[in-house]
Formats: sequence, C-alpha cells, structure tokens
Amino acid sequence: MGAALARRAQGDGEPGWTLTPVEARGMRWGHLVALPGEPHPAGRSSVLEQAAVALALSRLADRDEEEWTRRSHDALLGALLGRRFAGDGGMAARFEASGFPVGERVLAGVAVRTRSGRVEAKAAAAALEAARTAGSEAIAAPHPASPGLLVVAVSSRLGRPGADAVADALAAGDAAVVGVGSDAHGIPGLLSSVEEAVELTGRGGGGRGRHAVVQRAESRPLLRLVTAFGDDPRLQEYAERMLRPLIEHDLANDGDLIEVLRAYLSHPGNRTRAAAASHLSRSVFYQRIALIEDLLGLDLDDGETIGALHAAVLARRIRR
Repeated sequence: MGAALARRAQGDGEPGWTLTPVEARGMRWGHLVALPGEPHPAGRSSVLEQAAVALALSRLADRDEEEWTRRSHDALLGALLGRRFAGDGGMAARFEASGFPVGERVLAGVAVRTRSGRVEAKAAAAALEAARTAGSEAIAAPHPASPGLLVVAVSSRLGRPGADAVADALAAGDAAVVGVGSDAHGIPGLLSSVEEAVELTGRGGGGRGRHAVVQRAESRPLLRLVTAFGDDPRLQEYAERMLRPLIEHDLANDGDLIEVLRAYLSHPGNRTRAAAASHLSRSVFYQRIALIEDLLGLDLDDGETIGALHAAVLARRIRR
C-alpha cells in the first residue's frame, strides 16, 4: 500500500477525505478515513498507511473473525444512542466508512428484547444476514444501557424490506418483543427510529409460547411525534415541568410513581392490566394512582390529561 493508493482512494469519499484500505493477502476488511484537517508532519497518507498495516497484521492474528465487526457496531450504536457526536455530518461519515450507507437511503431502527435476558452473538448475526438477503446493510449491537436488548440499524434502497426482514428473523429467535421504528432519512431520523424501536420493546410483555410480539411505530402516532421532536429543549422542559412532583417524590422516597404512571398510560382504561404490568397488587396500584392524582392535581380519567402525561413520559424516557 503506497501513497499513490491512498491518494487514489481519496476520490472515493467526500472532498478532502483521505482513505486507505486495510487489507492483506487479498482480503480487505475496510478503510481508514482521515477527515479534512491540518497537515501531519509525516504526511497524512503515510500515517494512515502505517496504521492500516498495523491493523491488517492484527486482523490476521485475530482468531475471532467477527471481533472487529462487533467492536465497530458497538461503538457506532453506542455513540448514536448516547448522542456522543458533534455533528450529523461527522456521524454520517463514521457510518459510511463502516459500510453503512446513509445518504439517499431509507433508514430504520429495529430492537428486540430477548426472553433469556441476554443478547447472543447469533441474534446479531441473524439480523445482519437477514438484511444482506434483503439487499440491505445493517449494524447490530447490544443496547449500551439495557441488558437483554439488541439494537439494529438498517439501511435500504427501497422502503422497508430490510427492516421487515430483520424483524422477522429476530422474531423467529429468542425474542419476547420486537420493535420496528419509522422509515427515516439521515442521522437525526435514524436516531429517532432507533429510539422508537427501543421504546416499543417496552410494550407487549411477550407473545404466547415461542411467538414474539412485533410492535411497529406506525401504530403509535404519539410516539412518532415525540421522537420527531425529542431533541427540542422545549419538549424536555415541558416533560420535566409536567412530571416534577412525581420525580421529586420518587427521589425523596425511593419511589416508583413514574413507572406506575407509565404502566397506567400504556394500558388506558384497563387498570387490572396496568397493575399487572407494574407488578403490584390492584389495591396497592390504586393507592399509587390516587397519590399521583393528588401530587399532580389532575384527574387521570380525563382524556386530555392522559395525552399530555403520556407525551411527557415518552419524552423523558427517550431522552434518558
């Protein structure tokens, strides 16, 4: 790999990028990408070449052929969900460099909550294979903050075939609930879709027998609205203001009023199911609901109140 190769690869990316392939013995595992920046005393191409050689040698010595893929996917989805990126363009470049096209593609998030409470490597492999079979690209990794939850980002040329194929493959495995986010474009849209999918796995409680429940964002218009405006500080301020009495009570008393309210809102009109979802007896659940009404000064049988609180709970959960 010489300087000429790095310069030729420069034309394959965005203007100002320098790309060097990581390859050895006729196998190519990817590229190193240097974004536009200050010149390096040793030359940007030379630095990338030396790094590529070191990575290629390490790759040849690595017995686990999928180790790099897993690490790359963990880092990308962790940065996306944790909002650890300075701008959409830089994050898109990271995804593109990993082989996940972003520009002029339909993107979607899929998430699966497993029955076992563990995310097995074969589940991620099944998701990636299903995407490839459908002519799409995908990255998959365990959720960085939720054990037993696998997150998949899917990039397709046409509509939802890729996301649907991934959802079907996951539902056939160790899945309790599979969530499928909305079609999206660009990094902000992908983040919203992934957050929708994650939130959807909190509903349904699992199917009967070995059949998983598949939840889709299309059936949750309020969720789609909240995720679309999830980064708006006014929405977050509204959620904190609306729920402040419950938040303060839970912090002071190690309480569970926010979770009880969430269960109530997830099963409107059916307090028996809501109590079961809260893992509380009905009498205790009713006491919690009465306390919530007292603290908020609101009637939880009022439709507008329920809608307002549901938006606040969703906004707070997604942001957290």
